Order: sequence, then C-alpha cells, then structure tokens
Amino acid sequence: MVIGVRVKEKEMVPLKQADRKPVRVEEQPDFLPDRFESGTPNSVGIAGLLAGIQFVLEKGIEQIRKYEISLIQKLIRG
Repeated sequence: MVIGVRVKEKEMVPLKQADRKPVRVEEQPDFLPDRFESGTPNSVGIAGLLAGIQFVLEKGIEQIRKYEISLIQKLIRG
C-alpha cells in the first residue's frame, strides 16, 4: 500500500527476500497489481485461521455443536 504522493509504478522494483535457505526465484508478472503481489503471504488469513482454531479448542466441538442445534431449532420454530 502506498499513501501520499503518486508513485511511478514502472520504476518500482518488487521486493524479493530470502531466509538462510536458497530460494527459487520466479518471474514476477509485468502487470499491476500482480507485479507487487505475487508471493505475498496471506497474513490476515493466517491470523483468522489461528483465531478460529483457538476458539474451537477453547469452546470444544460438543459445545459448538449443541449451540448450532439450538439455533437450528429456533429457526424451525420461527
């Protein structure tokens, strides 16, 4: 995300980073917005997955299922 003065996208170079292991570098697409998005980790998705797992572990599957059944019964009754 770029905020502020207009940036010249053609002059920007995609960031490539590596750990200590060798990395296979693939070609970046030349078109926007893909030019700067390939290889970007889905951080929001990872955080959401973690929160979901923690919720299930905290509540327990049986309690979640009982709650689902109670909601379905409310829906059927109207």
